[in-house]
Amino acid sequence: MKPYQRLFVMALFLAGANIASHAQVSQGGTPYSFSIPIHRNLHTVVMPPVNVQQLLGEDEQEERSGIPIPLRFGFAFDVNLGLTNAGTWDTLSNGDRLWRLRIRCPGAYSINLIYDTYFLPKWATLYIYNEDRSYLIGAFTSDNNQQHGQFSTQPVPGSAITLEYYEPANAHGLGRINISNVIHAYRPTFNKRAWRTGAPDNLLGKILNFGASGPCNINVRCPEWAAWDQQIRSVAMILTSTGTRLCSGALISNTRQDLTPYFLTANHCLTGNPNTWIIMFNYESPGCTSVDGPTNQTVSGTTTLANNAASDFALLRLTERPPGRYRTFYAGWAATGSIPQFSVGIHHPRGDIKKISFDQHPAVSSRWTLGYTSPPDSHWEVYFDGGTVEHGSSGSPLFDPSRRIIGQLHGNQNPRFTGRNYCEVPHAWYGKFSVSWNYGGSSSTRLKDWLDPTNSGALTLDGMEGPPTEPTNVVITNPNQIGSSPQLSWSPSSSPHGIAYYQVYRCASFYNPCNWSLIGTSTTTSYTDHGIIIRDQTSARDRFSYRVAVVDTRGFSSDPSGLPYANVWGDPMFKLADTSSQAPKIPTALTFELNQNYPNPFNPRTEIEFSLPKRAQVSLVIYNVMGREVARLLNGVKEPGHYRLSWDASDQPSGVYFYRLTAEGLIQTRYMILLR
Repeated sequence: MKPYQRLFVMALFLAGANIASHAQVSQGGTPYSFSIPIHRNLHTVVMPPVNVQQLLGEDEQEERSGIPIPLRFGFAFDVNLGLTNAGTWDTLSNGDRLWRLRIRCPGAYSINLIYDTYFLPKWATLYIYNEDRSYLIGAFTSDNNQQHGQFSTQPVPGSAITLEYYEPANAHGLGRINISNVIHAYRPTFNKRAWRTGAPDNLLGKILNFGASGPCNINVRCPEWAAWDQQIRSVAMILTSTGTRLCSGALISNTRQDLTPYFLTANHCLTGNPNTWIIMFNYESPGCTSVDGPTNQTVSGTTTLANNAASDFALLRLTERPPGRYRTFYAGWAATGSIPQFSVGIHHPRGDIKKISFDQHPAVSSRWTLGYTSPPDSHWEVYFDGGTVEHGSSGSPLFDPSRRIIGQLHGNQNPRFTGRNYCEVPHAWYGKFSVSWNYGGSSSTRLKDWLDPTNSGALTLDGMEGPPTEPTNVVITNPNQIGSSPQLSWSPSSSPHGIAYYQVYRCASFYNPCNWSLIGTSTTTSYTDHGIIIRDQTSARDRFSYRVAVVDTRGFSSDPSGLPYANVWGDPMFKLADTSSQAPKIPTALTFELNQNYPNPFNPRTEIEFSLPKRAQVSLVIYNVMGREVARLLNGVKEPGHYRLSWDASDQPSGVYFYRLTAEGLIQTRYMILLR
């Protein structure tokens, strides 16, 4: 484990709390330059050519070895490209700034990026698009900031991409973006246009791309597999090893049934830095006919919790719970070790759209013997009657007749150098879930501690649906009615368990960072904010934005929609009814809330804000990663209201810190990182 990973895991242990933040998930919208063209030549960085034949030869040698190695699709260039040493800056008429950088990889089928530094201030946005603007990802925002300060973005088709970063005037110089790796895709895995037009004749039959898995493979959305819909929605593709290699894996549930985003894959897939892994959901054909699927339903960043070579398993935690719009399912599991009478595998062979394979006979208790010998009876051996597994399928789940995970794919011990293809020898070994459950005797080597955090002793668990879908089309229906209160409406959400109510949040943008407050609930798709009176649209000081979340009948809430980034460039600005005071107003529905510090990461000063709904004895204490108190910012009685405190960490070393707010038995803890 690397030093920064040890710091992060220790902070998790000491605080005993979940870290939830947005990661790869983007917020939509349109880049500034799309609506207001800026005619200026951009700084273009041209990467060196890659030797495709040499790379393909290396890949063939890996595959001929038969030893499981994640499938490679791209070559990673080491670079140092950021806001301070590359790109073109433009200052807009209102003082806001725009930074753009064009990156060209001659001959690449797609380009994806790894960032060793990523921090966006509130209201800033980052978009990435290809040359003809036919493929756009973003907006990435401050919601994507992570404790470790790293990030990654998914492959964008084409041989040239443009990054566009918007920074408002009041956040001048606060953003930090630096690219450490540019990945040149020498196989058209994520470029369906290249698949249609074909590849050079001397590469045909060697490159991997949509449709390149064996002809015996079966698309998951064929009608006969409709009953496996939930399990299909749990499986995802992984971009590992600095974004250059591919594996498979699955979301998996735990006995708390709390939608913690645990993700099961293979130990041999643990290549590169998991902080920058990309998990791609729902890359599948919509029907039985092979049609390319979406590649934009992704989450960036994972933390390795446990792994073991004996059964070749790895358990990760995603840095973000996948949003409701991904329609994910958290798979169930069985740790009994009972022999399944038939079994089903769901996976991404050779980086292809999602496939399903089945063995109609009982699995055989076995062991892995290629490269090293695993313990006796540590694996399930299956011989598929339909479909097969190939490179890229590694880590994918094996399900029993009760549709619970009983293993993850280790590999196929009959590689292509035997003269037969994978469809001719559909033989596979899966590490047993029952062995992974308690093997090694510690939380870092087994599944038990993570998937049964309640210590219930359960050896089986059914899966569960993910969160409800987010409300969409959040709008203010009366933006120009001076003297009235803002009226909101939105499109309805959905959940297999039904919708209980909606939550409405308001943000006053004169706070920096933005302070979101829950101001009310609604059982319909509309809400009137009686706490605000529309005065005029001339002052940017008192602008308000809204978010709406939904709660289903299980009590799970969606991510909020109606994010403020669509409001940056001229949506309505509302003034409070009483404008006599220039001091920040207390939100109308105060809750006990500790906000994320700002900026984060920071050096050496940061600000911490919190809200109190009533008079209380309050303490705000900062601890280092070892749990030792390093600062006490507050210890006294405070009246209800919103508070902001500063911390100067000039005398502290770089690392992870956490800060804890305590008031009348209520405790909230958050994390921050000091980077020098």
